[in-house]
Amino acid sequence: MLLWCPMGPFLFGMYMFFRGVIKYWVNHDTTYYVTSRRAVHMYRFIWLDTTEIPVNAINSISETRGFVETLTGRGSVLVASGIGARHKVRMGEIDDPGLVAATLRELVA
Repeated sequence: MLLWCPMGPFLFGMYMFFRGVIKYWVNHDTTYYVTSRRAVHMYRFIWLDTTEIPVNAINSISETRGFVETLTGRGSVLVASGIGARHKVRMGEIDDPGLVAATLRELVA
């Protein structure tokens, strides 16, 4: 029984470590662009996955922040033009999401 006591915290630590490494890796390969014509989400790893939403097709712009994101000044902006995964661009964990959301709202208006 004593041998299993350190195993729980060790496994939890390994889980959190690899979760952080994967999150860093995904964020490193993700790029967002906001132009006067469209909002673009690009993910490059082995392949290139691009989602684009033209500015004239944007239906909603929402901004979300969690507790930790509020403390660090980061957040997410969700741009949608319809229903479904291909009609949404989620710009996650960006600095100053309010500025990005305000810029998009200005372009849509």
